[in-house]
Amino acid sequence: MTTGLSDILGSPLKTEQIDAAIREHVATAPQPVATAEEGEALAAMLRVFAVETFRIDVMATEQKRAEARQQVAPVFRTFAARQVIVTEGQEISAQDIEALKATGVIDDGVDLFAAAGGAIIALVAGILAGCYVYLFQPFPSPASRRMALVAVSFGAVLVSARVALPLVTPDSDHRYLAFALPVATAAVIASCFGDLSFAVLIACLGGLMAAFIGGTAPQIAGTSYVGSLQSLELGMTYTAAGLAGAAAVHRASRLSRFAVAALAVTAATGAVMCVFWLVSSQRANIDLAWIALAAGLHGLGAAVHSVGVFVVLAMVFGITTRLQLMELAQAEHPLLRRLQEEAPGTYHHSMLVGALAERAAIQVVRTHSSSGSGRITTTSESWSCLSTTWRTCSTAPQAPTNRWNRRRAPGSYEPMLRTGWSSGRSTACRASCATSSRNITARAS
Repeated sequence: MTTGLSDILGSPLKTEQIDAAIREHVATAPQPVATAEEGEALAAMLRVFAVETFRIDVMATEQKRAEARQQVAPVFRTFAARQVIVTEGQEISAQDIEALKATGVIDDGVDLFAAAGGAIIALVAGILAGCYVYLFQPFPSPASRRMALVAVSFGAVLVSARVALPLVTPDSDHRYLAFALPVATAAVIASCFGDLSFAVLIACLGGLMAAFIGGTAPQIAGTSYVGSLQSLELGMTYTAAGLAGAAAVHRASRLSRFAVAALAVTAATGAVMCVFWLVSSQRANIDLAWIALAAGLHGLGAAVHSVGVFVVLAMVFGITTRLQLMELAQAEHPLLRRLQEEAPGTYHHSMLVGALAERAAIQVVRTHSSSGSGRITTTSESWSCLSTTWRTCSTAPQAPTNRWNRRRAPGSYEPMLRTGWSSGRSTACRASCATSSRNITARAS
């Protein structure tokens, strides 16, 4: 054992190397052990007395390294005017980055020219969207709040792209993480609160501006894209995803439509990426798995963020959505249930009046859409529906048969209750017609 301990401690030994040295000594001892139990016993005894014999002095090591660096003579590199430091496709080393910083190509401060270019692009996009809104009026009432919500969402998407794209580009490993950013959220939200045509404009602007941000975010222009087609691929993918999501969720009245939008965004993203994968010279089969993952994350993220904006921010901005109206129109609503139980005549009468007004509104909007003019033009059928509605509201109601109309005396009704019933019923009719008229104005304008 003494000989073995001397052999083990005779060489430089760190703490983590003690077990390996003991096993090696037991296996190659001059006097091999007879049984495995004896070998384990010998190893346990050596482990008790074995200690480290070598320890690195970190401070002394760093001091020696600093002294060695100071003794190395600096190497100077000279560059002439208009000399190329790095070429396209070349891997940039630490020396190249130092040379780019020394020559002023890379500046840690704010590039005023890049900021001016981005401001001009944003101004042009804003003027284009503003002119479209002014000319075509794509937002129903309240237009200002709906427009503000879409603008905030569009700006948030672009800011998120500016923060995230430099972290996932350049994509030299073909992980396609840049395509997983839910840029299509802006177009989906625009489709929820405005017309589909305006959502198409937002999808195109969002895709182009996100690709522009990805190309101008790094300090060295063009380093965020690996190939010459990647910027085009990014812009077309974002645009196609926005178009698919906007078309799927337009005039959504149920949350299930957002699930359809997620599938549409996923399919559009994957389709465009597969097209560029086919024309790429550096493609591998494993890339298809990463493409599917990126497309799925894009669709899921766009749907989740859109639902959050559609449900939460709509309440913050005071906007009534189609989903909220559909919930109020459900027959299981407590107020409608109470009206049906306590005043069934008024309930059924209001339902008939609402159906007539809705039919008239559909005819008005359909005729307005086909005419293409800025004025509301109606057909005789729509005016017939409206006149029928008003005549129905104007007629005297029949005597109700519920607890609000008890007989005070044989053959007579209580005048006050009957008067209240008639006026209340007539008021409900006119309120329904007024609501339908507002809907006609909102949808036709």
